[in-house]
Amino acid sequence: SPWGYVTVLGRVKQPGRINIPPTQDLTLSMAVQLAGGYDASANDTAIRVTRALPDGGMETVDVDLRSAASRGRVHNDLQLKAGDVIYIPEKVF
Repeated sequence: SPWGYVTVLGRVKQPGRINIPPTQDLTLSMAVQLAGGYDASANDTAIRVTRALPDGGMETVDVDLRSAASRGRVHNDLQLKAGDVIYIPEKVF
């Protein structure tokens, strides 16, 4: 995609690259859906998004996507940027 891509890793059904659509409005929940959704052992309360900063540094944000869905906290559903890496960890039982 000319708009770039994000990479979804961890406990999703189809990990890998997700192209950013022409509208450039890819959210975290949309990226998870495009990666096939959560796998049965996914922890949707501790998702980690890593982003490269213009100064060469890295920024890491931990996201509770379950609260975005169940409690209406849409600010938790991050707007993604090209190059972002999303990691969905495994639940610890």
